Amino acid sequence: MLAAFIDRWFAGPGTSALTVASIMTTDVSTASVTTSIAKLVPLFAAYGHRHIPVLDAQKKLAGMITQADLIRGLYRQTHA
Repeated sequence: MLAAFIDRWFAGPGTSALTVASIMTTDVSTASVTTSIAKLVPLFAAYGHRHIPVLDAQKKLAGMITQADLIRGLYRQTHA
């Protein structure tokens, strides 16, 4: 019910609601589960990414890594 209300609110009168496909990014930078933390720094720093999908060996989504995850990992690496 709430989703339908929100769809109508954003669509406005006489228009249809936006879909995820119409606003999502399709050219996405990804990382592998085996990518080193150091290799992620340029992706976050130079390209302004805040979240990067992480793929497993079968190229399936294994999770997401965030800037906060990266900082936490770098901190742990330097204080281990």
